[in-house]
Amino acid sequence: FYFSKLRDVEILCQMAEFREMPVVKAIIRILYASHTNVDVLGIAQSASVDVRALIGDNLDVDEDV
Repeated sequence: FYFSKLRDVEILCQMAEFREMPVVKAIIRILYASHTNVDVLGIAQSASVDVRALIGDNLDVDEDV
């Protein structure tokens, strides 16, 4: 179940219209990080800051997705 969701995210991130977005680059770094990369949390936190800077702090999450 979760593998297919991650694969869908990976496919979206590889699409030309999204590929150069800073948050997409951060997602790709997280998806491809090795288990020895201890800075994955830092990458995720910086991506969160980038998203908030782009769309604001009011992030609505659809719980049904």
